[in-house]
Amino acid sequence: MHALLTALVLVAAPSPDAGTTTLRPSMQASLGAVIGLQPLIASPVAFRDPANAAQIRAALEVLSPLEHFFTNQAPATGVATLFARELNHAKDEFRNRNVEAARARLRSITALCFGCHVRQPSDRSFPADAALSDTLILTGLERASFFASTRQFDRAFTEWNKALAVTPKNDVEAFEQTEAIRLALSVAIQGEDNPQRAISLLEQHKDRKELPGFVTRQMKRWLIEAKSWQLEKFDSRKRPPAQLVSKAKALIELAGVEDFVTPDDTRLVSHLRAAGYLQEALRRQPTAAFRGEALYLLGVVSAANADPLLWRLEWITLESCIRENPKTDLARRCADRLSERTYFAYTSRGGLDVPGSVASELGELNALAK
Repeated sequence: MHALLTALVLVAAPSPDAGTTTLRPSMQASLGAVIGLQPLIASPVAFRDPANAAQIRAALEVLSPLEHFFTNQAPATGVATLFARELNHAKDEFRNRNVEAARARLRSITALCFGCHVRQPSDRSFPADAALSDTLILTGLERASFFASTRQFDRAFTEWNKALAVTPKNDVEAFEQTEAIRLALSVAIQGEDNPQRAISLLEQHKDRKELPGFVTRQMKRWLIEAKSWQLEKFDSRKRPPAQLVSKAKALIELAGVEDFVTPDDTRLVSHLRAAGYLQEALRRQPTAAFRGEALYLLGVVSAANADPLLWRLEWITLESCIRENPKTDLARRCADRLSERTYFAYTSRGGLDVPGSVASELGELNALAK
């Protein structure tokens, strides 16, 4: 549940210059399928339930042929196939009963759909009042995740406030609440570009004794960051895309995450801000000269968040950088970063070898870059 929006809200506040969007029928059907999947993705129980299998399969059948990535204005049309490839992987995983892997992949890949559409306030293809089925039983935190994923932020925070007011009965519930707080923080920063909401959230939970100590200590550090952000008065909605990229780069350099391959939550507020600014810049000007650099930086900052379910998002972003800029210094930077992160991701988990299929993909991308 939590990773849907951790990935999804690589979304900055909507820009005032966003124009009305009219989708062709295939894209409208695909967006409908994405929205229909969200309440099932939000609940591991609902996603595993055989009663929902036909709906999931039908949505995947609609989505898997679609060649679309970030925007259909991308300069390299081959990049569009990355979206279809990921969805076909998810379809195969679901067919082979690797249900949780399919759910995790879908949480990352459907985030890219929302990453464009939910930031356009005049996009009539996106239902601002998407409803939950009366037959689907979700927890309060899962309902909050659904409302957040469909940009119903006030409804999401209403659900979070109710659910987080309940004292957790055990460690599992305490963990779920800490993940929900992190998710709500992501929405406040990337979905709303709202430092005051972030500050209020952290003030409310930073001293809760029933939550793990390391989490409340992190929240105190995030609160310092959020207050500094508020003092900046940096309104992303009023800044041109090039300035958003420059600001994101400055935040990444200040956090120092480019120098390491390990996740680091110490400066989570800065990471979330940087990712949101980069996504917003790419949405507004998808073919700008800064595109390649923005993709690289987005891959770097995605890896900085300590959330393993962002892995595919990081991979696709860096792969896009390589395929759009073959045989360049930028492509080599992206390939080197992807290789380092891949080997770290596997070797840090008990010395696992990189699977042959992954090594083969890396080899192809390194060849394109070098």
